[in-house]
Amino acid sequence: MLRLHFYVGLFVGPFLLVAAVTGLAYTVTPQLEQLVHHQELTVPIRDQRVDLQRQVTAAAAAVPGGTITEIRPQSTPDGTTRVSFDAPGVRDGYTRTAFVDPYTGEVRGVLDTFGEWLPVRAWFDELHRTLMLGDVGRVYSELAASWLGVLALSGLALWCVRRRNRLRVRRTLLPQGSARGLIRLRSWHGSVGLWAAIGMLFLSATGLTWSQFAGNNVSDLREALNWSTPSVSQALSGGIADHGSSVTDPAQMAGTADRVLTAARAAGLSDPVAITPGDGEAWVVKQVQRS
Repeated sequence: MLRLHFYVGLFVGPFLLVAAVTGLAYTVTPQLEQLVHHQELTVPIRDQRVDLQRQVTAAAAAVPGGTITEIRPQSTPDGTTRVSFDAPGVRDGYTRTAFVDPYTGEVRGVLDTFGEWLPVRAWFDELHRTLMLGDVGRVYSELAASWLGVLALSGLALWCVRRRNRLRVRRTLLPQGSARGLIRLRSWHGSVGLWAAIGMLFLSATGLTWSQFAGNNVSDLREALNWSTPSVSQALSGGIADHGSSVTDPAQMAGTADRVLTAARAAGLSDPVAITPGDGEAWVVKQVQRS
């Protein structure tokens, strides 16, 4: 058990260090985004806004050859409208997003984004998940997260072996302040490891749900248990689908987006919202507040 704990620690240790540092850095990425991408995210507040149709049209002109995949109208008085496109040359999983001043219709900038994440947050997320090593880093991260549970459980097993008298239990629960050298180091290792074991098991279990292989199994389990996120039907009845707007015509789509947003507001959806165009299907408007 001691050998297992030792070698698993050598394997998992680098992952724990990188995951802790990058995870901590990730928590401040919203503030970093505001600093790095201030130009794209904020605008001077004015009295009058231009309609959504004009904003989408301006965004489409800034991303030639792109197909609109999502529209996020301005959600704060000093915020911009985001229009995302499936465009040539964009990485798999990413979209090209134009940021439009809702008061003037001016495009403030164009960035490649990962969902709602801007390049800064996407970079930290990639570092946290793959260590910037692609599939190799992702597989290592998943293996390390899997063996993190073994590390915690083997440490607890070693602690149980030492429960032969009350004195050792006390020394394991709390570090020995009077000890020196290697004994002091092992005392701190055992005590901190004991208290951190529950957190390690929790981190291992929750982290694996986002991983490549175990995450797919979790998704299959959720689907089998009917735990999937509910979704509205986009089916259209009659001949409505034949008269919908074309997803390849920005001007026609921009006009439809304006009407769709008006209908969503009437239905009670408040900011922030995301509009997803439908190609021969109903458009979808959903609230995207994650607090």
